[in-house]
Amino acid sequence: MKIHSIYALIVASLLAMLPDSVQPSQQLRQERWDDWRFTYDHVMLIYGKAVDENGKPFYMVKNSWGKYGQYDGIWYMSRDFMAQNTIYLFLNRHGIADKLKIEN
Repeated sequence: MKIHSIYALIVASLLAMLPDSVQPSQQLRQERWDDWRFTYDHVMLIYGKAVDENGKPFYMVKNSWGKYGQYDGIWYMSRDFMAQNTIYLFLNRHGIADKLKIEN
């Protein structure tokens, strides 16, 4: 299955993850950007972390579409999926460790 067809399946699922055969890479991100399969017109709120029974890390995500789908817009996205698909990230200043903060 091609990676772009994976995204169509995610809408009906609680999980968003890459197939085991796909590793996030800048090359794959660039290919999707160049042929317009990749856009940056969507926002999601990451509000927690979870780990599956195999120890694979996931982020708990609330979709900006609202209460959509069987799980009311709540998803679990794997760390690899986030690495492959995130364009930019906004952080609340209170969510940054003190040792990483830059004083004004």
